[in-house]
Amino acid sequence: MKKTLAIFLIVLFTLMIVGESQVGKTSHLQQGDMAGLLGRVIAFLLPFVGLYYSTKWLLKCSGHSHKLGRQTWATLLFWYSILAALIGLMMPVFERNLSGLILGGAMVAIWSLSAYACKRWQKRLRASEQPSMPLN
Repeated sequence: MKKTLAIFLIVLFTLMIVGESQVGKTSHLQQGDMAGLLGRVIAFLLPFVGLYYSTKWLLKCSGHSHKLGRQTWATLLFWYSILAALIGLMMPVFERNLSGLILGGAMVAIWSLSAYACKRWQKRLRASEQPSMPLN
């Protein structure tokens, strides 16, 4: 049940982050409105903090206990890289010109390498979590 709740929170915070990135938002802040600016900054950062701790909680519920903070970063960066590579794959479809093809290919190459590096980092962290073999 805890793992299901953690996954639900991860999806919720991810959707909040995606929803926050709408283009063309109008700002209702007036000049000198420090309280409004502080509220905006906190509202912007809260989903990222929630995503980090929900992912960390899911890793803990999955039985991981060693270097959870680093494993969380490796997991988040891995999935971010996968998403960016998928966006790069879609670039030629939406741009429909040579620059879209070139930019999409570059994005796929860069983010695929990043995903590979993050996955290796994650495997090294998980391998260091395993107890070593006793010497006889």
